[in-house]
Amino acid sequence: MRLPRITQLTEDQKRVYLYAPTDKHILVHGPPGTGKTLIACFRAIELQKKKVPVVLGMFNRVLAEYSSNVADGHAMPSQTVLVWFRNWWKKSGLPPHPAIAGRMVVQAPFDQNDQLKAAGARWNPTEWRPWGRGRGAWTVDAEKYWVNPELFAEWKLWHEPPSVDKDSNQIDWSEVAKHIMDHESAILDNMLDLGTLLVDEGQDFPPGFYKTLRQISALSADPERKVAHPLRCFVLADENQQITEQNSTLKQIAEALKIADENKYLLLDNFRNSKEIAELARQFFADVGVLPRLPSRSSATPSYACVGSHSEVVQRIKIWLTNNPGKEVGVLVFSDATRGALVTALQGALGGMRGRGITVQTYSWKTRKENKAENLLFDTPDVVTVINAQSCKGLEFDAVFIVDLHEAPIGLYGPDRFKMQMFVAVSRGRDCVSLVDSGRQAQAGKYYECLPGDAFLERENAAPALKSGKTIAKPVQPAVSAASEKTDGTGSASGANSEWESELLKLEKKGIFSVSDRRPKGGAVWVNGGNELARFVEPLGFVYSAKREGWWRK
Repeated sequence: MRLPRITQLTEDQKRVYLYAPTDKHILVHGPPGTGKTLIACFRAIELQKKKVPVVLGMFNRVLAEYSSNVADGHAMPSQTVLVWFRNWWKKSGLPPHPAIAGRMVVQAPFDQNDQLKAAGARWNPTEWRPWGRGRGAWTVDAEKYWVNPELFAEWKLWHEPPSVDKDSNQIDWSEVAKHIMDHESAILDNMLDLGTLLVDEGQDFPPGFYKTLRQISALSADPERKVAHPLRCFVLADENQQITEQNSTLKQIAEALKIADENKYLLLDNFRNSKEIAELARQFFADVGVLPRLPSRSSATPSYACVGSHSEVVQRIKIWLTNNPGKEVGVLVFSDATRGALVTALQGALGGMRGRGITVQTYSWKTRKENKAENLLFDTPDVVTVINAQSCKGLEFDAVFIVDLHEAPIGLYGPDRFKMQMFVAVSRGRDCVSLVDSGRQAQAGKYYECLPGDAFLERENAAPALKSGKTIAKPVQPAVSAASEKTDGTGSASGANSEWESELLKLEKKGIFSVSDRRPKGGAVWVNGGNELARFVEPLGFVYSAKREGWWRK
């Protein structure tokens, strides 16, 4: 993560970072790109300097890894919120919840093995010991434990919080709150010395989660407990970035934590996107939350294209990387099958690029064992990250390719949920955003009705825009422009002297192909590619060379 200098922060950001109280619950809200996570990192750094316990709680593993190290070398105590809470629950001293299923781990001295066995516990050589490194621990099935809990009263039990329908990813917060209330005296004082929990993407956690945090905070503030650092929550949220079914509004967060109005802060300046990308993101605004101010920095207009196959998608990404060395690319997809197929294709296509050493990395929940989140690289040149759109929150890349939109589950969740997902995905791009749909199903999904017109999204090989009130976009065809470009000696056009050169530069910037200008050395202008480029370059006077597998003209 790239942290700016303190002097580069806006007055609004400084107001949060420098003056927000540390002994109150805080709510910071604002749209993508306004620096919410950066402020959280600055806050964490300062709290660490003051020896205050702090955890940066993230929505998913990818974001936790992204924020775990910042550009100036500070190590962030970052982990997912669910991992943080489960670890707290296991160590808290609370007894097992009656609805717990599965097995519990029993911590006992070595010389009590016979007693453990007699009580019904079993030795499991592969069980990970929560209290130390290594494997091998005694376990007891919940069903057997509840026959006679008193048999295990003298030992510490490591157990999970209650879940919804036995889904470990869905904690039953109402039962959690009730269990804490019924057994609050069992909670160890040292487990209430929690300090500050910074919750990023706070809108994606249910109200019950925040009510539980307030409950723990109240216990830790009890003067009889003598806790040095009571729990304080610093929540960062944006209602328009909700992409889960379990979520909270800003009002629900504030009410659950009893956050006073003077401890709510709003950030509106967009530092991530270009003006064109920010304007595209606005077209997916679902009238929830607030919009950021438009930035002044400019870039090419985002594009939408229909292509025949994944190989053409990969070729576009390769061309963009060729024209933009040392950049980061994010490839966002809507199905795990597409993710896997693109990873394989990109590794094959990019592995042979001379002198580049481009890294193709990926992560998904299904493949988390072979593609570990902790191995992901961020803020590193020449890295392509292929992930499901669900995992992209909080990340940013120089270029973003959103692939195979027809696979988006719009029929399941409806257009508003799709718009929110696209609002999040588009906002990941700093300088380039390209929507690419491929195969026979391209452009066939209901998503197409949600796409804006050509004022915000240039179309190529696509049907006209469908939204009423928008400019009707036609498939992009090469046309001669009045502007002109000249080369700068790097192989791409950069100055101006003819109409065809100007049009060539436009097509190159869109990532349709790469250009090599050999005229300074007595050669020709070459466009790398085969016959599929004919409709673009033939009108500009280019001739195909089968020997060189490219197009040329003087």
